[in-house]
Amino acid sequence: MHNIKSYELIDKLIFAGFEVNSVVYNTEIGDLVLELNAAGNRFDVLSLLGLAREISSLLNRPLINSAHKAGLFCSYFKLNTSNELYFCSNTALLDIVIVHIVGTKNSSSPIWLQNYLAINNVKSLSLFNDIPKYICMKWGQDVAIFDKKKIDLFPLQYSFFHAEKQSLAVSSPNNLSTPLDIELQILKYKNKSLSAIGFDISRDAICNLNTNSVIVCGQICSSKYVNSIQNKMSSRTEIFNRHSRSISRCDFTAAYQETVQLIVSFAGGTIGKPYSWNQPYCSAKNIILKQNRIHDILGPVVRNGSPKFLSVQEILALLMQLGFFANYIEVRDYFVVQVPLNRQQDLQRPIDIIEEIGRIYGFGKFVSRLSSFSANLSLSCSSAIKKNQKVRRILRELGLNEMLTYSFANSLNTYNASQITLCNPITEDQLCLRDNLAVQLVKVQEYNLKHGFRDIQIFEIGRVFKNTRSVSTPYFGIEHCHVAGLISNSAFLRKSWCEQSYALGWFQAKGILEEFFEKLHVEVAWFKLFKSGKSSLFTATQKLLSLTQSASIYDKASNQEIGVFGQLKSSNLYSAYLFELNLVSLTNASKIPNHRNYSIYPYSTYPALIRDISLTLKQSNSVWSVKKQIFSFNNPLIESVEVLDEYINYKLKHAKKVTFRIAYRSQTRTLNYQDIRNIDMQLSKLLDYYAFQVK
Repeated sequence: MHNIKSYELIDKLIFAGFEVNSVVYNTEIGDLVLELNAAGNRFDVLSLLGLAREISSLLNRPLINSAHKAGLFCSYFKLNTSNELYFCSNTALLDIVIVHIVGTKNSSSPIWLQNYLAINNVKSLSLFNDIPKYICMKWGQDVAIFDKKKIDLFPLQYSFFHAEKQSLAVSSPNNLSTPLDIELQILKYKNKSLSAIGFDISRDAICNLNTNSVIVCGQICSSKYVNSIQNKMSSRTEIFNRHSRSISRCDFTAAYQETVQLIVSFAGGTIGKPYSWNQPYCSAKNIILKQNRIHDILGPVVRNGSPKFLSVQEILALLMQLGFFANYIEVRDYFVVQVPLNRQQDLQRPIDIIEEIGRIYGFGKFVSRLSSFSANLSLSCSSAIKKNQKVRRILRELGLNEMLTYSFANSLNTYNASQITLCNPITEDQLCLRDNLAVQLVKVQEYNLKHGFRDIQIFEIGRVFKNTRSVSTPYFGIEHCHVAGLISNSAFLRKSWCEQSYALGWFQAKGILEEFFEKLHVEVAWFKLFKSGKSSLFTATQKLLSLTQSASIYDKASNQEIGVFGQLKSSNLYSAYLFELNLVSLTNASKIPNHRNYSIYPYSTYPALIRDISLTLKQSNSVWSVKKQIFSFNNPLIESVEVLDEYINYKLKHAKKVTFRIAYRSQTRTLNYQDIRNIDMQLSKLLDYYAFQVK
């Protein structure tokens, strides 16, 4: 990388999605050393060559690789073994190459190799020990060097190499006393174990300073095989982690050739015939990428003061810069992009290719524009959001604290077969989408217990995902909105100040949930699990709850399951109680009683005109008839008519005096002189009709 500043390279790496942890000048090699963190799905850059490919794309410079001679082996000989079926039927191995080198001399590594290992904080031991580590760092490949004499003293016969299944007892990841039997695939020569495929190599065949005959074995293991046993392993090796991320097969041959070249260059020796076996390679994957889709997502670029979209030639040049093979179909206006083998794991959709185009071109060069927004547009929350907010408010009033956890989970911790697994998980602990909220809340409780906090009252509102793919169902999965809570209190109740406090009990926890239902106006029925039939929510949490201390919750009106409540299976001193409810079913069951009739009137900001009149009415005249006559004036300014006072004089046997208060008000203006004059005229007519005297 000549003629490029270090800060320019760092800026490009940061904008490309890398985290630059440190930049240190190493005096031993006289150069800068950058410590980087890559994205969780970019397994292709976890080696020197992968990172070099990425920097080559970012700088648009060709990649020069002269570290190995192409064609060191003109051809590979098939493993002509009587045990070839072991390899053909084996699901673990994808590639394996074996070669025997005689007349070698193990010694210390050259200075440049020792410096390279020192930069990566690896101690140099010997040449045969350092070369596999160097190959792993540079290529990301696993190549093992065995001492041939430790394996067998007789002449090597390739027919004795085979792979067989073997059960091993390992400790459980849950620290259970009973060990688990795991069926691993072992690479053997005769009865001598060389390596547990995809896990580790045998320490009985490693080289020492007296080694003069070596067997170089390179292999790639299927990531599906490794992932199938990872949940049963209590510990994981570096080899195990690399194979679980899927090692690139396109670099396997070059990495193996460089290994052999380094051995004969620095240790001497004569190379025997190499033998190999491999499963068929996957065909190249083509992705259809529409041009208008690129323009819609990335937007235009400002050139000469005017926004313009990327042209076809520019897009093709960027795809070529990324190492993709692409063709533009002009008739249909789309690109056919062929993803290289080393990127097929993280580039599977058109949006992934568009992201790569924007990343290489520079996201900062595209114009970011917000869509137009009308100031007169009224924004209002939907009824579902309002109901969710009400549920959240009531739970907070009951003393629960809201939590927010990941929507991803480990398949070990979710106990339902209806999980949706991810094709490209970010980390090993986030292999699938969660199908319940309870597991994450239990993790929060375990974390608090480790730090000495045994009292916890938490809840979460979030989405869960369930796999519904079947022959009759065309959909892949479905989302549900749930609310879950976990309550544990070691000092919940004290009868008096001098007595010892009591922990939260089952019925008290149930009472808190019943109060929650009461405030939501939900009438529920509680059933034992074996009486309520199959509970989908209990199926998702059955490994967490005690069967005898759990109940299903149903809506009384619709007889539909709302949720589940129960006591956690726990060895702790104080019990904890868990509930999980389907939020949609819960809010649908809420029936607010309508026991009042409300009249809503617009409120006027203008002053009112008040008139009090006293009428002498006959006993046969009712107050309602007077009000009706006042409203019959059809005056829109009349706001209200109220009875202010009523006086009965026993000397006047056939009459009574009633005082009315009439309020006049306009919604749009202040009353003027003409309005007041019309009001007085109407009242005069009323006075004449009832022959009263004005107060």
